[in-house]
Amino acid sequence: MSTLQQQNRLPFWNAEQFLLVPVIALLSAVWIVNYFFAKLKGNKALSQVQHQSLSGHDLVLREFGCGLWKKSFVVWEIMCGKVSIVGMPLDSGETLRLGGAAEPGLVSLWQLRRLTGLSEAGLYETVAAQLRYTRSEKIRLFVKYCLARCLYQNSKLREAASFKLFGIWINNVTMKRAVELVTAKPVHASPRVGFFVNVNSFNLAHDDDHFKQVVNSGDFVFADGSGIRLAARVKGIALKDNVNGTDMLPPLCESVREKGLSIYLLGADHGVAETAAAALTAQFPGLRIAGTHHGYISATQSKALVKQINAAGTDILLVGMGSPIQEQWLCEHAHLLRCRSALAVGGLFDFFSGRIPRAPLWMRELGLEWVWRLVQEPKAKFHRYVIGNPRFLIRLSRNS
Repeated sequence: MSTLQQQNRLPFWNAEQFLLVPVIALLSAVWIVNYFFAKLKGNKALSQVQHQSLSGHDLVLREFGCGLWKKSFVVWEIMCGKVSIVGMPLDSGETLRLGGAAEPGLVSLWQLRRLTGLSEAGLYETVAAQLRYTRSEKIRLFVKYCLARCLYQNSKLREAASFKLFGIWINNVTMKRAVELVTAKPVHASPRVGFFVNVNSFNLAHDDDHFKQVVNSGDFVFADGSGIRLAARVKGIALKDNVNGTDMLPPLCESVREKGLSIYLLGADHGVAETAAAALTAQFPGLRIAGTHHGYISATQSKALVKQINAAGTDILLVGMGSPIQEQWLCEHAHLLRCRSALAVGGLFDFFSGRIPRAPLWMRELGLEWVWRLVQEPKAKFHRYVIGNPRFLIRLSRNS
């Protein structure tokens, strides 16, 4: 057995089963009531629920068929060693060859990231990361999962291909599907236009009907950020992924490289787009950058720039000028462009150029990247987050 597997076989807590003894003592009264209640109704007290472990084996866990806290019997299953509190994900729909390292758990890093829509890593990469977790990291994972479940979990959520939130239609797609839509072959001469909407976008749209119309004119409108996930939850909608530009760019570059397409970076301050382009070509060798240009352009310069973008054979245009300027620019010039897709990406180039560091992974796992942005740029982001977030939540509570 590898060292990695041996590490993963360490218990979540040294005294995990011992710590469950008082929990079982407290639950025993409920279990007894549930048992007799089921017998009075002539039903079996416990029903079997089948799950699939990551290694592909079936795992049967029991729960009460009626009564209070029907799923609480899983505590006894943990006590008996059938499943761990923290372990490899159940019912992921995929199998991986992990051998003894694939101990199933009720809580996993994969589940946490699915709750918050963090899709930058696939199942394999996520499992590989969790296999290296120490016991203290597993405890932190459990705490983060509990917090995320309180914020984003709702058993009554329904999936919808699209939904309307405060007058804006949103495409509810996975990150993989979003990349497929952006890189697909063109149907018309003009490009498909895509927008990413976050809490700030909705605040802008609330104050400016024209901006709302511009966003709704896009071919794709993707949900970006924990605020939109929370709002969708209130509306009873399960968001498939947190489809933001920063997480989309790496898989987009992979797809662009594989298909032999090109990307043009337009926006940000002088030199930032060039630095971001250099970083991307270093990360994705063979990636074709059709060109770069800063975002400080006049109406006259825009016409010449559109010709330049078309002449460069651009397939995917990324426009990072900040909202609402970038959306308005695309609305005015999209019909002149001859690329496959054009996306409004905000401060994307600042991240990939290294000018502004990305939030730590643990903050993104909890949907708290906005806090990091506020700390990094308190003056520039004060109104957007300190004023804007409460405004959005107040409107959400009034419309729920």
